[in-house]
Amino acid sequence: LEAFFDCQETPENVNFVFGIFKFAFCIPVVLITGGLGSRGDHLDQFGSEIYAPFTKTSCVLPNLPNGRYSHTQDGLLICGGFDAEGGVSEDSQLKTCLTWNHGIWNVSHHLSSRRVGHSSWTSATDNKTYLMGGNQLDYRQSTEIVGPDGSVEEGFELHYGTM
Repeated sequence: LEAFFDCQETPENVNFVFGIFKFAFCIPVVLITGGLGSRGDHLDQFGSEIYAPFTKTSCVLPNLPNGRYSHTQDGLLICGGFDAEGGVSEDSQLKTCLTWNHGIWNVSHHLSSRRVGHSSWTSATDNKTYLMGGNQLDYRQSTEIVGPDGSVEEGFELHYGTM
């Protein structure tokens, strides 16, 4: 029998339909967001989908509110990245984070630094995400910490710049 996603569900609670039977259970899935197309075009920047390697099936999710690439993603949190025009303005995607919540992507954090081409890590103990460095010259050695409650705080200074 072929399995397919019930696209009305969230990425963390995937429902599968096998024939006429519907099952809800946890399986590992991969959340894929944004990025550049294979030809370097901007067509894929708005996309989001989940892929289940176990069943080799995918489900397209609602588009991101604005396209982005060179961002980081930790679970259901997306931070930084260039926008569709490669923007670096103060209100561009480089200074925001999005969170998937109840079926839509929402701006959840406003960063103090532009983050693009940076690294990120989420702590298992306090669920805070550390955004580190990036290819913006002024911020290569800085970090910011974003909390699950929408908070943003200055982090620590990196010993070496990152890119």
